[in-house]
Amino acid sequence: METSTSGIPQRIQQMATDYNLGAFVAEYPSRIAWLVTRAILVTIILLPLVALIGFMLLSEITMSMRYDGYRDPFSLFMFILIFGIFALFFMFLLFLVWKDMLIGVGRRIYLHKGGFVLSHYGQFRCYPWEEVQELREYRLPANFYRYYGLLGRLLGGILTRPDYRCLLDCTDGTAIRLSSRITENVDEFGAFCSEGITNTQLPRILHGFGAGKELFLTDSTRIDKRGITGSAAEGKRFLSWQEIDHAEETERFIRIYTREEVSFPTLSISTKDQPNIELILAVIDQMCEVS
Repeated sequence: METSTSGIPQRIQQMATDYNLGAFVAEYPSRIAWLVTRAILVTIILLPLVALIGFMLLSEITMSMRYDGYRDPFSLFMFILIFGIFALFFMFLLFLVWKDMLIGVGRRIYLHKGGFVLSHYGQFRCYPWEEVQELREYRLPANFYRYYGLLGRLLGGILTRPDYRCLLDCTDGTAIRLSSRITENVDEFGAFCSEGITNTQLPRILHGFGAGKELFLTDSTRIDKRGITGSAAEGKRFLSWQEIDHAEETERFIRIYTREEVSFPTLSISTKDQPNIELILAVIDQMCEVS
């Protein structure tokens, strides 16, 4: 569904016209109020703790220098080490929170049918789908501890809703990292990106198969005009397109089902750090249809 462009800056509209991005679809702003509030609250809580730890460390060092034998060197070293680690950890949490806030405050995405415009602190960059090479998607479920381990449970907090993250690799070498904790409805934007990449690259890949090229998914898995070669439970396995019934993504794997066994996958391809999942599924579906 197209959205009115009445509130879109004139410069964005002009860039979209110059790059032939087509009709405006949606705008994805940052969660500025939440990011700023979180940064202020975390700073109010953690900064006094860091200051208190710093004062304690300075006092202990000063007392040990002033009075011989106040603390033996080993106990003083352990005291500094333990409380120094706590101070560094608190500072690290502050850094993460303020980094998210500074990135988010100046970022806004304007999506069009043919690509998108990224605005960041007054700097604008246009990305047609032809310039977006890869999309990697990561989904963390609700109540997932963002910072791992016991300290993460105590200090990092719990996400109250699923966290969607994606990484866009562009042909000019630019890497764009997006997260639902910074940008509103970024999972919806990721779906549009996946569709745009698929529509752009699918004809190119299919044409490459006709010229004898291969599509490598992993070191042991590749797709060509004959079929899919991958690793199965019994070792290396080749499946021709005539054998394959369909493919689907479940539990971070692409499952390949044959026509003889449609209830249990014959091949499973890990999607961990695998880009362009929808494109891979579209390639498999298209090759199955024409075979």
